Amino acid sequence: MRPLPQNVFIVAGKRTAFGAYGGKLKNHTPIDMGEIVARAALEASGVSPNNVNSVIFGNCIHASDDAGYLARHVTLRMGLPIHVPAMSVNRLCGSGFQSIIDAAREIMVGDSNVVIAGGSESMSQATYAIRDVRFGTKFGAKLGLHDTLMETLTDTFVGAPMGMTAETIATKFGITRQQADEVALRSQTRWRLANNNGYFKQEIVPVKVKTKKGEENFEVDEHPRETSMEILGKLPSAFKKGGIVTAGNASGICDGASAVIVASEKAVKDYHLTPLVKIIGWNVSGCDPSIMGIGPVPAVKGLMEKVQMNLKDMDLVEVNEAFASQCAVVERELKLDPDKTNVNGGAIALGHPLATSGNRIVVHLMHELRRRNLKYGLGSACIGGGQGIAMILENTDMIRWIEIGSVEMKIAARIILTCAGDKNLDPLTETYSLNFYLHYLSQWPDQFLVAENHNGELMGYIMGKTEGDGENLHGHVTAVSVDCRYRRLGSAVKLIAALEDVSEKKNAYYVDLYVRVSNRLAVDIYLSQGYALYRRVIGYYSGDQEEDAYDMRKALPIDVTQQSLVTSKRSVHPDELPQTQKNGSRESITCAGFAGYFAYAARTNPTFKRTTRIIYYSLAA
Repeated sequence: MRPLPQNVFIVAGKRTAFGAYGGKLKNHTPIDMGEIVARAALEASGVSPNNVNSVIFGNCIHASDDAGYLARHVTLRMGLPIHVPAMSVNRLCGSGFQSIIDAAREIMVGDSNVVIAGGSESMSQATYAIRDVRFGTKFGAKLGLHDTLMETLTDTFVGAPMGMTAETIATKFGITRQQADEVALRSQTRWRLANNNGYFKQEIVPVKVKTKKGEENFEVDEHPRETSMEILGKLPSAFKKGGIVTAGNASGICDGASAVIVASEKAVKDYHLTPLVKIIGWNVSGCDPSIMGIGPVPAVKGLMEKVQMNLKDMDLVEVNEAFASQCAVVERELKLDPDKTNVNGGAIALGHPLATSGNRIVVHLMHELRRRNLKYGLGSACIGGGQGIAMILENTDMIRWIEIGSVEMKIAARIILTCAGDKNLDPLTETYSLNFYLHYLSQWPDQFLVAENHNGELMGYIMGKTEGDGENLHGHVTAVSVDCRYRRLGSAVKLIAALEDVSEKKNAYYVDLYVRVSNRLAVDIYLSQGYALYRRVIGYYSGDQEEDAYDMRKALPIDVTQQSLVTSKRSVHPDELPQTQKNGSRESITCAGFAGYFAYAARTNPTFKRTTRIIYYSLAA
């Protein structure tokens, strides 16, 4: 992979729900919607308004009297410092992508550290114009109204509306009406399933709209509809007699806005931001305007060559569904996996507010990569006039889970050898002695887990064990430690969830852990993950920082009645706890006992043998 000259991250992204043509957003100008999403994205990022260096917004149709000022007016309405510059960009359907590309370029040349990049489009407010009257007309001249919406959707160079280019590409590549309708149905079905599961909630900011019933929060895409192959098959052709393009298999004319916060690596560190994705690269390519829908094909191929990656590396792919026929051709020509492409529906369902769609794709792609814990995402779009645009994102929260007992495990050796050299495992938040690690590694290798990033760097670890029997059989979290650079990414939560899964497979009734009563942050995290305050242990932590501990528990599925959370004593003393649960009962071994522990682990866990041999010989050397 050939990365950009410097790291560029996206630290937040929000969009409006998309309004149908003449629907709930019809009275919101592009500037209104742009301000809403820019504010929401900035708030989600945690960036101070004083640290924003630039604002870039895409817009195609100047639908309001002040739309020419879009980016600048968004900047001023937000109350950003007066010196912050702004720029509106227009690459038609690629404008939402282009705003992010321009933001990344500003960062790479050192002009900015934090940029708000977005796209906003009101197709409902597209104006009608009377042309050739500014300097007077002849007596009796017939003046005609020009629909700027239809003009935007028509390429005068080829003398055809966008819908006819979709017909041309269908004919050229042999796409049938049924194939187009199948793509459309897939889009609608996937959107509905994703919406029912709440997959869009994290990316959508509610917009207050006025209706006949009063004011309401608009937060669900308005264009999607219930449909079937039978319903789609009855729709008439829209652009030519006997054609395959219909209102049902073309993208919706809609209103909406989307924005992301693009940040440099310096900004991420200086402002303690949480990067959601890293921008790996982008590419824009021209193509035959008569089949403009093919645009993503050369754009994606050029991008893969530029960054030295392969389409097989992509875990998720988004192709803007301008038309079902062109989407089908792009999928075929790039040999895309349908199960990885537009997994939650696309523009046929959601709609296609021109300058917004590319940005919307990026916002959804980064949230979906993180939700699925996948690594790489590819977003793309065709562009009227004959262009294609594509961008690759990398999930910075992509954690690979590796059991320390596995053959592939190298991080274990690093932990053990670092301890053997009497070095602290900084910047981990909690470390123990070599003996302690070895004990857990040999006794409970399947409950000693680490998280590493895609570069193999240690992010954190969790040590646990299984103890008790019968209905008291439970998993215990002995230690969970996360590198300070990877906090606020949910790493600790994922580590604990992984240990819970192991405990559940052992038919444990619950998982428990101890935490200082003063550590409210940790307590709140555990509470949010379903742990209950089971009891208080008086003086559990001894020494210079003596303090009580909360014994927190989470019932596992086998404990249907949650009896494990019922206690008759809300506070106990350490001497009332089982020996293995007492703080400081950290069993130790001597160097002479290493071989015995390794031999025991190899007998009880065959996959452990090779790794422990590596550790042992490294210690001996």
